[in-house]
Amino acid sequence: MAVLPEGRANPNQLCAPACGREGFAALLDAVRSCHREAHGRDDDLVVALQLTHSGRFSKPSAAGRQPRIAYHHPLLDARHGVARHEEACVMSDADVTCTGVYSLRQSPVRFAGKPTKPRAEATGPACRH
Repeated sequence: MAVLPEGRANPNQLCAPACGREGFAALLDAVRSCHREAHGRDDDLVVALQLTHSGRFSKPSAAGRQPRIAYHHPLLDARHGVARHEEACVMSDADVTCTGVYSLRQSPVRFAGKPTKPRAEATGPACRH
């Protein structure tokens, strides 16, 4: 799930700001419902979302790749077709600041029928530059 629309790997990738709290709640409800339907329960379900920004691999629209990079790197720029002197694709310090949202829910997990350490449902950031 992309943290920003321009950080999507493809135009169809889910975007966290567009989902909002209600969207995340609906997604979690749907996942739990499908799991209950398939397995008869959901107390064994662990859910995690990885928040991403695709960096130089960003393709947020059908118009094609629109890289967003932290800095120019001679090897990576050449390999991935990023113009060396193009500054519009370089993100500012404010753009690069990743603020992760972590939400943990403690609940028992069973391994071989025995309770084990608590599990966590979480979301966290992942930046690919």
